Amino acid sequence: MKNFTLLSVVALLTSTSLFASVNPKMLRPLQRTRAAERTEIAARPGAHLQTAKRTPSKVATRRQAPADAIVTPPEGKLYENMVVSFEGIAYSLFGFTDASTDAGFINLVEAADGTLYIQNLTPNLADDELYWIKAEKVDDNGNYVIHKQPAGYYAYYDEVDYISRLEYVEDEEGGYYYEALNTDIPMTWKDGVLSTSAQVNEAHPFGIVYASEDDPNVFDWEGETYYNFRAEVQTDTYAVPPADAVVETFAIKYTQAGSPMSSSIKVAFSGNNVYMHFSESTPGWVVGTIDGDKILVKAGQYMGVDSQNGTHQYMHITVSEVAIQEDEQYGDYTYDNFLEMLDEDVFSYDSQTRTISAPHTITIDGAKTSINASTVYVQPVIYPFVEVAAVPADPQIPYFYNYDEKYESGEAYFYIPTQDIQGNYINPEKLSFSVYFDDTDECFEFETDEYQIEQSMTEIPVLFSNDVDIAPYGNMNYVAFFFEVSQSVGVQSIYSGAGEVHKSNIVVRDVNTDEISTISYDDPLRQGVSAVTTKSVASERYFDVTGRRVAADAKGLVLKTLTFGDGTSKTYKVIRK
Repeated sequence: MKNFTLLSVVALLTSTSLFASVNPKMLRPLQRTRAAERTEIAARPGAHLQTAKRTPSKVATRRQAPADAIVTPPEGKLYENMVVSFEGIAYSLFGFTDASTDAGFINLVEAADGTLYIQNLTPNLADDELYWIKAEKVDDNGNYVIHKQPAGYYAYYDEVDYISRLEYVEDEEGGYYYEALNTDIPMTWKDGVLSTSAQVNEAHPFGIVYASEDDPNVFDWEGETYYNFRAEVQTDTYAVPPADAVVETFAIKYTQAGSPMSSSIKVAFSGNNVYMHFSESTPGWVVGTIDGDKILVKAGQYMGVDSQNGTHQYMHITVSEVAIQEDEQYGDYTYDNFLEMLDEDVFSYDSQTRTISAPHTITIDGAKTSINASTVYVQPVIYPFVEVAAVPADPQIPYFYNYDEKYESGEAYFYIPTQDIQGNYINPEKLSFSVYFDDTDECFEFETDEYQIEQSMTEIPVLFSNDVDIAPYGNMNYVAFFFEVSQSVGVQSIYSGAGEVHKSNIVVRDVNTDEISTISYDDPLRQGVSAVTTKSVASERYFDVTGRRVAADAKGLVLKTLTFGDGTSKTYKVIRK
């Protein structure tokens, strides 16, 4: 890759890519490591909570904000959820990415003396505590200035981050951002519009800095920039179903990066309109007009402020394909490549089954005119959900962090699919999981004292959270543990739907090699015995492959024969390791 230059700092997002790369040489080696640590830690939600809980001498006592930090603004006129656009870059788990947006948001309070107080001015700052930023009035012509001040507090490093002006400087590595000698950020506030002045540009943006470990009087760049900033009142409005419309739960089957997925959405019919609520974290619904066996859906519908991702959200319709990204360091991976944005689409509609099928891709985006997807539904099929007994699909263990003395804990992340082995949606309210540490014959018990829960549990509901050590996180579930795991971590899904309990296979991750293996679980429904709960089991017998009778706990390949009360029987294979 060529050295970073000012003109190539950011490639604008296009419909074919989510992110644009920037040369990581922008950061010096130590600072690259620090930035990577910060973003990796930020992606681990339990890390900050565990640090606060387990090391109060370092973190809990430091929670008092600095004297010059603004935790709560004074009273004044509130401009809520103003829509924001800006250009810039940010360091993330993908490396340097284009952080430009046209659908960010801020809250702004204009005090009686004209001073402005701004919340979320640096939206890419993933700190534990975020402070309001004060903009002081310079004159009566709408000119303001933001002086260097605390923007947030980062618990892991016991560190205060500051908003400040930056300056780009060419050097032998190609170029780097430093804190400018003049740290003031000039702004304008006119007719309800907040913007940076022309002096705040790609070479002189604003961003976040923190005190250097080597010299507390020197501040290092945290890895994000903002320029061409503009905030104004949001005029887009979102749709909701009429009050008399009946809201129902529908299942939605789709793919992401070529993998089958299932979840649920809310659907309501009213006259010739159908309303679809794709995102629980936004208030707005997508509206389509029914015409016989077709539904016309306009793209670009506004969905409101996303409380989870911190942006205004829009629904887009795209043409996409599955592509492969080669990565020598982490291994190749597939992703959805967006080729074209459509103005509208025609969905198929079966009025008898009330099934809706979209021929293209629906994305829920934190952007108004481009793709910045928080959720992707490729060729979704939407249909009424009816609960049935089902075997849950096997879970996954995407991330595992062994015991760390800094946190006095370790962390495991599990993806528990809300679908059965046939890809059909299942009710997450009746889905749980068990965890195995080293011993796959006995699941781990989460005890009351250790996990601050009312009763000990060996099965954790996927929706359960104690807000610290056990919690849903995005589409995953996070658990903490307080010991060194020497061999493996395992997880098994349990579904209690339609009065029956069925379990997935046990998925095991070797904590030393990260190798994934599966221990088969002999659920009768998986083997086609669909009426076990209504036909009583008279006997169970086990045989090896030669036909010899063996014990019920025999290892290896075993043939299990169930004989039911009505005289019928069923034999199937069981593999025990």
